[in-house]
Amino acid sequence: MYTKLTGETANPFSPLGLMVADTYREQIRALTPDALQNWVDENLWFGEFLKNKRESSVFFCDSVVVLLGFLVTKNQSSVPKKWPIDSSYLEDLYIALGISTDGIF
Repeated sequence: MYTKLTGETANPFSPLGLMVADTYREQIRALTPDALQNWVDENLWFGEFLKNKRESSVFFCDSVVVLLGFLVTKNQSSVPKKWPIDSSYLEDLYIALGISTDGIF
């Protein structure tokens, strides 16, 4: 899905991807491929956002940001509670998705 959105090769086994998979294991178990595909199809604009951010942040070069976008959309208040790295990356994602960060971080 990352490749579909950005045209770039995805790495499903990146350190960030593995960390996110471990951190959000419960939310990911409930995820279906169709639900994620529908989210991508409804948010094709997200690819342009990722392309623009790739130039200035290695975080957005990782294919796991598509999964994070979905998780943030569906679990707005719970994702930050478990977020294992600098919250500024996650805040950028919330802002891009049009989700208020007031009281979340």
